[in-house]
Amino acid sequence: MGQRSAWTNALVMALAVAGGGCASGAAQQLPRATSPSEAGCFAEVPSFTARPPDGRPRLEGRDSPFSSHAWGIAEALGLSAQLQLASSAATHERRREARRQVIDRIALAKFRISAMRAGFDCAGDRVELAKEELRSRADRHTTLLTVGSILIDAVAGITAAALELGGGQSRAATVVALTGGSLGAATGLWALLPPSSRVDYRHRRNVLADVWTGRPSQGLFTADVWHLLHLSDASGVSPRQRLIQRWRAQLASSPESEQLLFGAGGAYSVEELSLREAFFELVESESDLLNQTLESLLEEVIAAPSEDAALTPAPPRTLGGTSAG
Repeated sequence: MGQRSAWTNALVMALAVAGGGCASGAAQQLPRATSPSEAGCFAEVPSFTARPPDGRPRLEGRDSPFSSHAWGIAEALGLSAQLQLASSAATHERRREARRQVIDRIALAKFRISAMRAGFDCAGDRVELAKEELRSRADRHTTLLTVGSILIDAVAGITAAALELGGGQSRAATVVALTGGSLGAATGLWALLPPSSRVDYRHRRNVLADVWTGRPSQGLFTADVWHLLHLSDASGVSPRQRLIQRWRAQLASSPESEQLLFGAGGAYSVEELSLREAFFELVESESDLLNQTLESLLEEVIAAPSEDAALTPAPPRTLGGTSAG
């Protein structure tokens, strides 16, 4: 009777260890009190009526010193009239004031692009936090079950040895060893299985959705940045079109993720979080190109000769190449 009681106690001890490890592993899979989200990353801006420019120069600008591309950028920024005045106003003062207005608006647009890029950096960091939560959950799951497996094997081994040394009950010791080994193996195998592989991640104001649908409906883009995204380059492709093409290519392997990525959020896997992060990085790259676009207009405005300079005769030059005194 005493031997049977010892054998029973050994089994109960091993099961308790296994149960404790499993219960701890289950507890680690409970969601956090506050789920990660993109709230606060993007400031709300005034709404506007989208009017994608076609990139063609205004007729009255054909004889100006500015290129067709410069006129397209100016149209996107709502600066066509100022750019026209910058080269054709009747007085030098009016031309200078028009150029100052163009330069100021370019600086404002660059600031807004930088602010938008900061929002994408923030959202990317939030995505990384959500991925880190999934990785931490998996690490805790593996660690707890691995430790549980080791403890079960240790308890089973010690108990079996004690039974043999105490009463020579080899059969009971064998049963304890087999039971403990089975439980340890099961727990070890369970450690190899991933825990809950999704995390709740929300983005009620989804900046990617505006670009995807072509409708600035959530107060995320300013008018000038939005119209720059629709400005076609020399090949006839706009930044938004390039983004859509690249997104579609990346979605080809997981089309079922489209609603999740461009909706209000939900249960994300690590792969889907990585995909969203990649989408943000593509938008950031296009933001850098938008800044280059603005700089090209700025360079033309600064380099364009004024009418006064064009009418001023050059000083006579001597044979040595210097101006005559």
